[in-house]
Amino acid sequence: KSIQDKTEIKEIPRVKEVKETKLLINKKRQQKEDNTEEKTNQDFTSNLRLTE
Repeated sequence: KSIQDKTEIKEIPRVKEVKETKLLINKKRQQKEDNTEEKTNQDFTSNLRLTE
């Protein structure tokens, strides 16, 4: 039983780490999308200025 306990203790932090890594990846991906959207808006605005 004690051996199993040890592996469980090792397992849990690893799972937490993986979840945090996934969160971080999602966050970065979201930031990337936001930046792209922002750029598109800027382009759109500058095009509008040009046509005025």
